[in-house]
Amino acid sequence: MTDTVTDIGSARGYTVRPLNNGDIFRAARLVAAITNDGRIYHAMGQTQPKVDEDGNVVGTEMNQQAVGVALFGAAMAQAPQELQKFLADLVGMDEDAFNKLPMTATPEILEEIMDREDFASFLASAYRLSGVAKKAFGVLRTNTSNGTA
Repeated sequence: MTDTVTDIGSARGYTVRPLNNGDIFRAARLVAAITNDGRIYHAMGQTQPKVDEDGNVVGTEMNQQAVGVALFGAAMAQAPQELQKFLADLVGMDEDAFNKLPMTATPEILEEIMDREDFASFLASAYRLSGVAKKAFGVLRTNTSNGTA
């Protein structure tokens, strides 16, 4: 699958745009909001066979579907407004218009995102950015508390 805009929902009035650098910041905020959710770490430990273009198993890789389901499931439970804003932006709508979509739209949008070739690198970037931000905040907080910042 390519990383171009697709028309899975165009018949229903929306098109999911490609993920971009700005989306990594939103995803990092989602990750930061749900970091303590054990489902994500469990899913990150799940692997699947990595297959080359000839169909040969050449190792294992993260099961991006499992991680995506865990991430979005935890976000729905712990940061629903942030997730809703993120999804609305992906289909070029404000939250009111997004809320008026059929109830099948959200699962379809999530499935399309998780099926994209760049989803694993997108997740990795979001987790990495989230970790860098936490580390920086921790250093800043430590330096501020002992008067060095």
